[in-house]
Amino acid sequence: MRRLIGILASLLALAACQKPLFNTTPRWMRMQDRYAHIPYEKEEDADSLVMPVPDGHSVYAAAVRFPRGVDWREGDYRQAELVLLRDSVEVRSFPFGGDPAPDRIRLLGTQIWTDETRNGNATVICCNGEERLSWSGEEVIQGLLVADGHIHTLGQRAGGRGICYRVDGEVVFESPLGTILGGLENREWPGGALSADSLGVYYTYCIPVKKGKETLQEYHVMRGDEQVQLVAAGMAHKVFDVRPLGGVVYRSECRSPYSWSLCLVQANAPISMGISPEEEVLEGQLITYNGYMLMKGLSKSQGNPTYTYWVRDMYDVRFVARSNFVPADIYLDQGWCAYITLDQGRVCQAYKNGNYLPVKPDTYVLKSSRCAAFRKGIFAMALTHASGDEHLLTADQEAFPHRFNGFFVAIQIQ
Repeated sequence: MRRLIGILASLLALAACQKPLFNTTPRWMRMQDRYAHIPYEKEEDADSLVMPVPDGHSVYAAAVRFPRGVDWREGDYRQAELVLLRDSVEVRSFPFGGDPAPDRIRLLGTQIWTDETRNGNATVICCNGEERLSWSGEEVIQGLLVADGHIHTLGQRAGGRGICYRVDGEVVFESPLGTILGGLENREWPGGALSADSLGVYYTYCIPVKKGKETLQEYHVMRGDEQVQLVAAGMAHKVFDVRPLGGVVYRSECRSPYSWSLCLVQANAPISMGISPEEEVLEGQLITYNGYMLMKGLSKSQGNPTYTYWVRDMYDVRFVARSNFVPADIYLDQGWCAYITLDQGRVCQAYKNGNYLPVKPDTYVLKSSRCAAFRKGIFAMALTHASGDEHLLTADQEAFPHRFNGFFVAIQIQ
């Protein structure tokens, strides 16, 4: 009954609140005949197959697969392999001996990039299972960007020993005290904590600063080995995100402990996002759309369980919807939005352009926000069964099961 009430409330709020970005006319293409399901062929190769894509677009999904009997849900990662699917057909697989956490596996275009620690004293970067870089010392890679033929990495060193920015494995900049801002959870930025414009590659780290009885954060915005901006301790209560666009550095930050102080800062000039005093801001990430820097955020109303999803620019709310369920993420494409809600960590609802997409509630989990994508008019999801082995790939209204011992980690539309 609680879920039914929540779904009805979400549908009513969505109908009342949703509007397109920039008043554009939606141009989205159905994926008709994309998934012509063929029954499982044999027990040891039980992936479903689909027909080729007639419109020239493809859906790529990455998964971690284990042999039968390996209980990965209990932390048994023996004999793991990574699998790449194109339009639901397996096109590549290779062994993976590292930590198969979704934040250590990246699907960049049609390539699977991974980082792992070997023997506790070396960091290794691989592409499609082939080693590309390695160096001594353990780093958790929060940013990985391939640009102009070079591999840029931003790593958090183990044991709180700071950060390290490298190009092709060589140290360009390091700080013994820093903590990286952002990571792979920043889905709209393929490089995770790294982002680039025509002037170079950017990243941000923070350093704790004691002021009286308080410990505040000082934020350093870097381009390569050069500091381009400093947010002094106390200047902002919390910085959510920092990104470049056209040579200008933008920040998303709360200027005070109160959510109504949320600002989009353009080249150190703050512009209020118009948050109500009754809203508690939980997220405020920066995204680019049609050449503009926007803010994608999540708020929770004080005194009631309603969550508000929104996308804003400096002047207006471009998209808003409300739900009693926790959102996984919001996805933009061609002036429209899709989103997914969770109930106790499991997928509850999915919407595209205000239309409900059929997903059996309380059955699947989204291992990361990168397990859904909205591009070229197609909204696709790679859903992992919460307790069993029959997982699901979806594209708009079409859904097809994939039975294997493992989980999905990412999906992309090319």
